[in-house]
Amino acid sequence: MSELLRAAGVIARRDFTALVGSKAFILFLLAPLLLVAVIVGATWLDDRSNEPEGAPRIGLLLPAADAHRIAGGHDEARRRYGFDDLPELEVGRCGARGPASCLRLKGYQAILSGSIAHPVLTAGGDNVERWGGRIALLVDLARQPASASGASLSVHRVAIPPAKADASAMAGTAEVAQIAIFTLSIMLSGMMLSNLVEEKSGKILEILAASVPVDAIFLGKLVAMLGVALLAALLWVGMGAAFELLLHLPLPPLAAPAIGWPAFMLLAALYFLMTYGLLGSLMLGVGSLAGTAREAQMLSLPLTFAQLFLFMLAHSTVHALGHPSELAAAIFPFSSPFAMVARAAEQEVLWPHLLALPWQAIWLAITVRVTASLFRRNVMQARGPWRIRFWRHHGG
Repeated sequence: MSELLRAAGVIARRDFTALVGSKAFILFLLAPLLLVAVIVGATWLDDRSNEPEGAPRIGLLLPAADAHRIAGGHDEARRRYGFDDLPELEVGRCGARGPASCLRLKGYQAILSGSIAHPVLTAGGDNVERWGGRIALLVDLARQPASASGASLSVHRVAIPPAKADASAMAGTAEVAQIAIFTLSIMLSGMMLSNLVEEKSGKILEILAASVPVDAIFLGKLVAMLGVALLAALLWVGMGAAFELLLHLPLPPLAAPAIGWPAFMLLAALYFLMTYGLLGSLMLGVGSLAGTAREAQMLSLPLTFAQLFLFMLAHSTVHALGHPSELAAAIFPFSSPFAMVARAAEQEVLWPHLLALPWQAIWLAITVRVTASLFRRNVMQARGPWRIRFWRHHGG
């Protein structure tokens, strides 16, 4: 086994160096960056078009006449003083709820209640200092036409708990994670298949097999592509951080997953490894059957479409946790990583992942055994009856 691992390490280093130094790796790096650029640009345009909807709002829980006079003061302040940063005023529809409850439920920056003679401002956190002066000005302007002299603005500060991401926002995080895992796995397996067919047609595999075990070639290629993925991920993160610091790009925010970012990132990495292992080993098995690049494309096409279908199945159940289709996607091994990473984003419980990961690992071992035997038989044209076996024992 130690000889096998050493030989696999040699193959992995060889393939890793060849792939990183190729033009295909440059294209591999640029493709996701172009996709991110399109997403960021669309987000920026959407934010620009929706800026008025995001204006701060102050709720008015006042008698109708007082609310009308406050609105007049709002217009007067803009006309007389040229204030463009005044908050939007909105008559608060909170039923029998008090100002504090209305503030938490309706998303106002502050609530003005009481009356013009005895106004009360209810706000949380820094909104007291931010809007207190502006609201006091509006109250004074509303008093002037009637020459009213009322009490000064009374301020009530309330504690507003940080807003927890709602289900739709966490579903968005789940969808982004699913797309990232699927895209990276498909791209890596495609590169690995192309590299295999190229080496097979050039008789390079036969030369390698004369020096190292065939199983080491299979394992080394899987590990090499995983190393390429890790290097690419580091480069993407580094380039993204550099662009953010230099250009201040408006990166689209992601809602915090229900299970928390540290656990979610760990689970997402593990589910990526499972997806890549399953798909990559299948691609190697398919590639061993092909003699030319065209044959490899034709043989891998059904496999790619099948994986796309399974991804779409898991993707369609993001908003339907617990539905039979979602449970089926979580159980079936080739769609399970996509379904379970969505659960990590939307549910706090950890125990389903403790069941899903060993289940996926079992199927990964089965898949690797089958495809390794297929790889050994077809690439090296091994003699004798075809048997499903994985590592051969090598003495030494």
